[in-house]
Amino acid sequence: MVSERRLVMIQTTKYAKQILNETIQLIQIPSVKENATESCPFGKNIQKALEHMLSLCKEMGMKTKNLNNWIGYAEYGEGEKEIAVLVHLDVVPVVEEKWKYPPFQGIVADDRIYGRGAQDDKGPAVAAVFAVKRLMDEIKDWNKRIRIIFSLDEESGWKDIDYYHQYEKQPDFAFTPDADFPMVYAEKGILQFEAEIVLEDGWLIDFQGGTRANVVPDTVFLELDPSVKDLIDPNDRLENLKVFYQGKSAHASMPEKGDNAAVKALKALEGIEKEIKKGVFFRNLYSLFSSTGGKGLEIDFQDEVSGALTLNLGKVEKRENKIVFTIDIRYPVTMKYEELLKQIQNKLPVIKILNHNPPIYKKTENKEIALLLEAYQEITGKKDQPIAIGGGTLARAFKNAVAFGAVFPGEEESAHQNNESINIHTLFEAHEIYTLALKKLLLSDEWG
Repeated sequence: MVSERRLVMIQTTKYAKQILNETIQLIQIPSVKENATESCPFGKNIQKALEHMLSLCKEMGMKTKNLNNWIGYAEYGEGEKEIAVLVHLDVVPVVEEKWKYPPFQGIVADDRIYGRGAQDDKGPAVAAVFAVKRLMDEIKDWNKRIRIIFSLDEESGWKDIDYYHQYEKQPDFAFTPDADFPMVYAEKGILQFEAEIVLEDGWLIDFQGGTRANVVPDTVFLELDPSVKDLIDPNDRLENLKVFYQGKSAHASMPEKGDNAAVKALKALEGIEKEIKKGVFFRNLYSLFSSTGGKGLEIDFQDEVSGALTLNLGKVEKRENKIVFTIDIRYPVTMKYEELLKQIQNKLPVIKILNHNPPIYKKTENKEIALLLEAYQEITGKKDQPIAIGGGTLARAFKNAVAFGAVFPGEEESAHQNNESINIHTLFEAHEIYTLALKKLLLSDEWG
């Protein structure tokens, strides 16, 4: 049911049709990271997505720049002071057979656009681009610049941002439409690493599943020695000697919203181990990962600012006589990284740190943030307060930046999940908020 307020929003949004069509077109580019080529550091499809958006912005009258296919931006305005909007065009992988609609077609159904990137972050990116276009139409004299930065490696290692900082200066203020409204003032620290365990017995032939650290795995399989196949739960899916476990994917910042197939498999291995009376190897492993709050590793810490630590076992891979676990941890802003890592190493042999992003914590009193909140409150009529999240956004890569939308309070979060989608009417409402927020930043001389 569409609220009266949102029905008015869709009818009055100047560029509603274009926002819808461009979001669909962008979703249709399968911009999942691929092997690098000499001219495409993140693969040809990600380059295609960048070229598409730069072309759109150029047609609107913005200046554009492609930094050797590492990253790009579009800009409009004059003056020294720069406002940046940080969006990303890369998306996480999909398992197509698990989707209700094809993930790279941008199907519209039930007032939603379905497709990988619809919510994270292609829909919000398009909404922000057309917000700038609205202001180009409305404001004649500009004394500041708005720059839309198109990230291409946000879902992986942020190498594009490192490249950007080599050649471009920091904006005076920035926001990213890649999280939640009304605004995010704190983001937990992110630690992603690999841990390696040597197997004690030979009855586990193979163990594989998951795609990356920051996604709850929804499918894993075990391959077992024939000597233990009769100990498999009859309800488990068995094909030859492979046993498949199904779960539900979710973003690693909210692992409790998913159902981790790898943890299910560890539980099954614990049961087999108990039946054959071969020690407590898998029981111990299961106990390490069964809690999404990190209790098994004795790192279940929380604070008043950002809440509780979360843990996601994102990927498992048997390599010869070892199992390699890829793990994602989001830790509270007041927790010390060195102490966290030391405690993990007391329980697990960490072999490789894949990524570490320290937490960020912004004061909500500054003028820039106040202007964003004003825009949100004027459009929605709500007095919601800033929040802390476990997700890691591009805001932490810039000195004066915050996450600002595009998921509304109480709205379903579908990023990184099968059947990812965005509500059309909330997309238009986000566009209205971004238009007003950027207008306030442009016209105010009280910040920076």
